[in-house]
Amino acid sequence: MTLGAALRPALLGLLATLGAGCASTPPPPPPRQASLAQLVHAYDVDSMVNRSQTESLAEAHRAIDRARAGYGEALNHLTSEQRARFEAATDRFVSAARTAPDTTQADTVWAQAYAADLSDAELGKIAEFAATDAGGEFFANGGNPQGLSGDDIKAVLKFSRTPAGQKQPAANIAAASALRTWLAQQRSASIDLAAQRYLGELRVLLGY
Repeated sequence: MTLGAALRPALLGLLATLGAGCASTPPPPPPRQASLAQLVHAYDVDSMVNRSQTESLAEAHRAIDRARAGYGEALNHLTSEQRARFEAATDRFVSAARTAPDTTQADTVWAQAYAADLSDAELGKIAEFAATDAGGEFFANGGNPQGLSGDDIKAVLKFSRTPAGQKQPAANIAAASALRTWLAQQRSASIDLAAQRYLGELRVLLGY
Protein backbone atom coordinates (compact mmCIF):
# COMPACT_ATOMS: atom_id res chain seq x y z
CA MET A 1 0.00 0.00 0.00
CA THR A 2 1.34 3.45 -0.88
CA LEU A 3 1.66 6.22 1.67
CA GLY A 4 -1.10 8.21 -0.08
CA ALA A 5 -3.49 5.26 0.05
CA ALA A 6 -2.71 4.74 3.71
CA LEU A 7 -3.37 8.40 4.58
CA ARG A 8 -6.60 8.65 2.57
CA PRO A 9 -8.93 7.09 5.22
CA ALA A 10 -7.45 9.34 7.89
CA LEU A 11 -7.94 12.44 5.74
CA LEU A 12 -11.52 11.46 4.95
CA GLY A 13 -12.19 10.96 8.62
CA LEU A 14 -10.73 14.36 9.46
CA LEU A 15 -12.86 16.07 6.80
CA ALA A 16 -15.96 14.33 8.08
CA THR A 17 -15.20 15.51 11.61
CA LEU A 18 -14.65 19.08 10.44
CA GLY A 19 -17.86 18.96 8.41
CA ALA A 20 -19.83 17.77 11.40
CA GLY A 21 -18.36 20.56 13.52
CA CYS A 22 -19.30 23.18 10.93
CA ALA A 23 -22.81 21.83 10.68
CA SER A 24 -23.32 22.12 14.44
CA THR A 25 -21.89 25.66 14.68
CA PRO A 26 -24.74 28.22 14.90
CA PRO A 27 -24.76 30.90 12.20
CA PRO A 28 -23.39 34.28 13.26
CA PRO A 29 -25.93 36.93 14.24
CA PRO A 30 -26.93 39.43 11.56
CA PRO A 31 -24.90 42.65 11.39
CA ARG A 32 -25.78 45.05 14.19
CA GLN A 33 -26.81 47.84 11.84
CA ALA A 34 -29.09 45.53 9.87
CA SER A 35 -30.91 44.49 13.05
CA LEU A 36 -31.28 48.09 14.19
CA ALA A 37 -32.58 49.20 10.80
CA GLN A 38 -35.21 46.48 10.97
CA LEU A 39 -36.20 47.52 14.49
CA VAL A 40 -36.41 51.21 13.59
CA HIS A 41 -38.88 50.17 10.91
CA ALA A 42 -40.75 47.75 13.21
CA TYR A 43 -41.22 50.36 15.93
CA ASP A 44 -42.12 52.97 13.26
CA VAL A 45 -39.81 55.59 14.76
CA ASP A 46 -40.54 58.05 11.95
CA SER A 47 -44.21 58.10 12.95
CA MET A 48 -43.18 58.89 16.53
CA VAL A 49 -41.26 61.89 15.19
CA ASN A 50 -44.17 63.05 13.03
CA ARG A 51 -46.64 62.78 15.92
CA SER A 52 -44.33 64.76 18.18
CA GLN A 53 -43.93 67.46 15.54
CA THR A 54 -47.70 67.72 15.05
CA GLU A 55 -48.32 67.97 18.80
CA SER A 56 -45.56 70.56 19.25
CA LEU A 57 -46.82 72.69 16.38
CA ALA A 58 -50.37 72.54 17.75
CA GLU A 59 -49.15 73.63 21.17
CA ALA A 60 -47.19 76.52 19.63
CA HIS A 61 -50.31 77.67 17.76
CA ARG A 62 -52.31 77.53 21.00
CA ALA A 63 -49.69 79.67 22.73
CA ILE A 64 -49.85 82.16 19.87
CA ASP A 65 -53.65 82.25 19.99
CA ARG A 66 -53.63 82.86 23.75
CA ALA A 67 -51.16 85.71 23.36
CA ARG A 68 -53.04 87.24 20.45
CA ALA A 69 -56.26 87.08 22.46
CA GLY A 70 -54.68 89.49 24.92
CA TYR A 71 -54.04 91.93 22.11
CA GLY A 72 -57.47 91.42 20.57
CA GLU A 73 -58.68 95.03 20.52
CA ALA A 74 -55.36 96.41 19.30
CA LEU A 75 -55.18 93.84 16.50
CA ASN A 76 -58.60 94.96 15.31
CA HIS A 77 -57.34 98.49 14.72
CA LEU A 78 -54.12 97.96 12.80
CA THR A 79 -53.15 100.39 10.08
CA SER A 80 -52.53 98.95 6.61
CA GLU A 81 -48.78 99.14 7.23
CA GLN A 82 -49.12 97.41 10.61
CA ARG A 83 -51.38 94.78 9.06
CA ALA A 84 -48.73 94.01 6.42
CA ARG A 85 -46.04 93.71 9.12
CA PHE A 86 -48.32 91.51 11.22
CA GLU A 87 -49.02 89.16 8.32
CA ALA A 88 -45.31 89.01 7.42
CA ALA A 89 -44.45 88.10 11.03
CA THR A 90 -47.14 85.41 11.01
CA ASP A 91 -45.75 83.96 7.76
CA ARG A 92 -42.24 83.86 9.25
CA PHE A 93 -43.53 82.03 12.32
CA VAL A 94 -45.41 79.44 10.27
CA SER A 95 -42.40 78.85 8.00
CA ALA A 96 -39.96 78.46 10.91
CA ALA A 97 -42.30 76.30 12.98
CA ARG A 98 -42.84 73.88 10.14
CA THR A 99 -39.16 72.91 10.07
CA ALA A 100 -39.38 69.20 10.83
CA PRO A 101 -36.71 67.27 12.76
CA ASP A 102 -34.26 65.22 10.71
CA THR A 103 -35.78 61.73 10.75
CA THR A 104 -32.44 60.10 9.91
CA GLN A 105 -30.87 61.68 12.98
CA ALA A 106 -33.93 60.76 15.05
CA ASP A 107 -33.58 57.13 13.95
CA THR A 108 -29.92 57.19 14.97
CA VAL A 109 -30.69 58.65 18.42
CA TRP A 110 -33.37 56.00 19.00
CA ALA A 111 -31.21 53.12 17.72
CA GLN A 112 -28.14 54.04 19.78
CA ALA A 113 -30.17 54.13 23.00
CA TYR A 114 -32.01 50.92 22.14
CA ALA A 115 -28.84 48.98 21.43
CA ALA A 116 -26.72 50.33 24.28
CA ASP A 117 -27.06 47.26 26.53
CA LEU A 118 -27.74 44.61 23.89
CA SER A 119 -25.28 42.24 22.22
CA ASP A 120 -25.32 41.59 18.49
CA ALA A 121 -26.95 38.22 19.14
CA GLU A 122 -29.68 39.74 21.33
CA LEU A 123 -30.40 42.43 18.75
CA GLY A 124 -30.60 39.74 16.09
CA LYS A 125 -33.11 37.73 18.14
CA ILE A 126 -35.30 40.79 18.75
CA ALA A 127 -35.17 41.70 15.06
CA GLU A 128 -36.01 38.11 14.18
CA PHE A 129 -39.11 38.28 16.39
CA ALA A 130 -40.02 41.68 14.91
CA ALA A 131 -40.16 40.02 11.48
CA THR A 132 -42.98 37.71 12.64
CA ASP A 133 -46.65 38.73 12.47
CA ALA A 134 -46.94 38.78 16.25
CA GLY A 135 -43.68 40.70 16.72
CA GLY A 136 -44.54 43.19 14.00
CA GLU A 137 -47.90 43.98 15.61
CA PHE A 138 -46.37 44.09 19.09
CA PHE A 139 -43.58 46.51 18.21
CA ALA A 140 -45.75 48.68 15.96
CA ASN A 141 -47.97 49.11 19.02
CA GLY A 142 -45.02 50.40 21.03
CA GLY A 143 -44.47 47.11 22.84
CA ASN A 144 -48.05 47.04 24.10
CA PRO A 145 -49.90 43.70 23.69
CA GLN A 146 -53.30 45.39 23.81
CA GLY A 147 -55.35 44.53 20.74
CA LEU A 148 -53.29 41.47 19.78
CA SER A 149 -54.97 38.13 19.08
CA GLY A 150 -54.72 35.26 21.55
CA ASP A 151 -52.13 33.47 19.40
CA ASP A 152 -50.07 36.62 19.03
CA ILE A 153 -50.11 37.22 22.79
CA LYS A 154 -48.88 33.65 23.31
CA ALA A 155 -46.04 34.31 20.89
CA VAL A 156 -45.17 37.56 22.69
CA LEU A 157 -45.15 35.77 26.06
CA LYS A 158 -42.92 33.03 24.68
CA PHE A 159 -40.50 35.62 23.29
CA SER A 160 -40.55 37.58 26.57
CA ARG A 161 -39.14 34.54 28.39
CA THR A 162 -36.03 34.44 26.19
CA PRO A 163 -32.85 36.32 27.22
CA ALA A 164 -33.36 38.82 24.40
CA GLY A 165 -37.05 39.17 25.18
CA GLN A 166 -36.30 39.91 28.84
CA LYS A 167 -34.04 42.80 27.80
CA GLN A 168 -36.41 44.21 25.19
CA PRO A 169 -38.65 46.30 27.51
CA ALA A 170 -35.70 48.16 29.05
CA ALA A 171 -34.25 48.81 25.59
CA ASN A 172 -37.61 50.16 24.43
CA ILE A 173 -37.91 52.49 27.44
CA ALA A 174 -34.35 53.78 27.01
CA ALA A 175 -34.86 54.44 23.31
CA ALA A 176 -38.19 56.20 23.82
CA SER A 177 -36.72 58.40 26.56
CA ALA A 178 -33.70 59.35 24.45
CA LEU A 179 -35.92 60.20 21.50
CA ARG A 180 -38.25 62.37 23.63
CA THR A 181 -35.27 64.29 25.01
CA TRP A 182 -33.83 64.84 21.55
CA LEU A 183 -37.19 65.92 20.12
CA ALA A 184 -37.64 68.41 22.97
CA GLN A 185 -34.25 69.90 22.12
CA GLN A 186 -35.22 70.15 18.46
CA ARG A 187 -38.54 71.75 19.37
CA SER A 188 -36.81 74.31 21.56
CA ALA A 189 -34.48 75.16 18.67
CA SER A 190 -37.29 75.56 16.13
CA ILE A 191 -40.92 75.85 17.23
CA ASP A 192 -40.38 77.43 20.66
CA LEU A 193 -37.83 79.89 19.29
CA ALA A 194 -40.13 80.78 16.37
CA ALA A 195 -43.01 81.43 18.79
CA GLN A 196 -40.84 83.65 21.00
CA ARG A 197 -39.68 85.67 18.01
CA TYR A 198 -43.24 86.02 16.73
CA LEU A 199 -44.58 87.24 20.08
CA GLY A 200 -41.65 89.65 20.35
CA GLU A 201 -42.45 91.09 16.92
CA LEU A 202 -46.09 91.38 17.91
CA ARG A 203 -45.25 93.36 21.05
CA VAL A 204 -43.02 95.73 19.09
CA LEU A 205 -45.67 96.13 16.41
CA LEU A 206 -48.33 97.06 18.96
CA GLY A 207 -46.01 99.20 21.09
CA TYR A 208 -46.08 97.00 24.21
